[in-house]
Order: sequence, then C-alpha cells, then structure tokens
Amino acid sequence: HRPIAIGVQGLADLFILMRIPFDSNEARRVNAQIFERMYYYALEKSSELASIDGVYSSYAGSPASKGLLQFDLWELEGAKANLANPENTITFPQEMDWTTLKSVIQVTGLRNSLMIAPMPTASTAGIMGNSPCFEPLNSIIYKRRIKDGEFIIINKQLINDLLELGLWDNYMRDEILAQGGSIQNISDIPKNIRELYKTVWDMSPKVILNMAIDRAIYVDQSQSMNLYVPSPNLAILSQVHFYGWRRGIKTGSYYIWGRAPIDAQKIQISKPVDKMIKKVGNKSPQKNADAPV
Repeated sequence: HRPIAIGVQGLADLFILMRIPFDSNEARRVNAQIFERMYYYALEKSSELASIDGVYSSYAGSPASKGLLQFDLWELEGAKANLANPENTITFPQEMDWTTLKSVIQVTGLRNSLMIAPMPTASTAGIMGNSPCFEPLNSIIYKRRIKDGEFIIINKQLINDLLELGLWDNYMRDEILAQGGSIQNISDIPKNIRELYKTVWDMSPKVILNMAIDRAIYVDQSQSMNLYVPSPNLAILSQVHFYGWRRGIKTGSYYIWGRAPIDAQKIQISKPVDKMIKKVGNKSPQKNADAPV
C-alpha cells in the first residue's frame, strides 16, 4: 500500500528563530500552517506519482477515492465539531486550495495510502543539534555522556542572544545550572528572552496538547506526542488525558515524563558562586570578567 511517514524535528528551534514563544497563539498558528502544507504537498506529489505509476493496490474504495481526506474524516467522526468552541482551542482556516487538489486526486488517484506520521526524533535531533520532533525545549543546558567523557551542552541560540546582551559568562552558565536548566527565574535576563526560551517544564501540558489537536486534522496516521508533568499523580494525569480525549486527540501520549524531586546536577555549583548568588541575588559580580564559554 506504500504508506510513508513524514515528520518534523526542530519546531521549537524554528519558533525561536521566528522570535515567537512556543506557548503563544502565533506559534499555534504557524504549527497549523506547517502541517497543512506538509499534508497538502505530500498528497499533491503522491497524485503526480500515481498518474505515472498507478495507484496503490487498495486505493479503490478508500476514503480518498471517495473524495474524503483526513480532515473530512475528522469532521465525520464528530471530532471537528468538538474542536469548535472548547476551552483553550483555536480554529484556523484552511489556506491551501483543497478543492482543486481533491478534483485532481479523483482523476489520478494516490500512489501512497498514508502520508503524515510525526515520529519521535530524539536520537537524530541530538546528532543534528535540533530540538526533538515538535516538542518544546526540554532543557536549556544539559550534560551529555559519551565514552570519552561528559560534556555540558547549552542551547546555542540562547548563548547568541545572551552574548548580544552582554549577559553570557561563567556566572550565567552556573546560574542556569542552578535553576535546573531553566532561565525563568533569572531576572537579569529580559522577559522577552525568558518567554522565548521556556522549557517543557515551564509551561502547561495543555500547550503540547493544543498544538497536537491543531495539527491532528492533517495527520493521517498518528503522532508521537510526549507529555511532561513535573509531579504526576492520578488526578493530574486523568485531567490531561481527558482534556485531549474530549477534543479527539490522536494518541493520548507516547511517553509521560515526570521530574526527579531532587536534581543532582545542581550540586556542581561551586561554593564561592553559591555564596555570591545568595549575597547579590541575580546580579552577577563577574559581568564582563570571564571569557564566554
């Protein structure tokens, strides 16, 4: 049946480059625009291939052969109606010429039975230096272990922003470590930068759920959606799952991640720096003294 699975990685990096916070309405709009175009152009190319090499073996009688695409099936199942007015849900107009494409498909058919399946990309994203899949940043700074030793990895885009502001030095690196990889409580950093670099632990799971719901009408297979709940319990997990289920989410969760109550990483902060943090709060006594790392 020639199914294929097209996905993404680096969505959080894209939002940073566009200077829009991950948990903003504008990010939700861009997310919907991306996946509408992915589905549209995948179908368009598959129809071109079908006109040359023929349709997939079970095309006859399929929803597409009847003029029904993923978003049409979504509406038939009643999920789209549920999306119309629920809390925290935004509807986006379809921007592509779906009417023309449907008429073309009715003539050519499709070479591929399925197209879109955003997959987890943790390993390849790590190799490429991108944020995984369609997820927010997990941490601004983290430790990577390989056979040759341990290395501290810091978000390069944040470093560039802090360098432009004259805020990047050894003190700032240690302060981010002390904050567990988040910059939300570092008042030296301007608010617009803190908003731009929120991690999954700095926002509600509803942010990830809402984006997954927004793109689901263009995902004809499923999506590997991870949920991040700092202190999971039965009540919270039930609320999260029912929130997605009531809105017709595809795949309630791939993994659910919690957080350790104690972060051992923080004990790496040296005693002199720890004393300076307590003494001067978030003001750095080393500004412009240490070379950037």
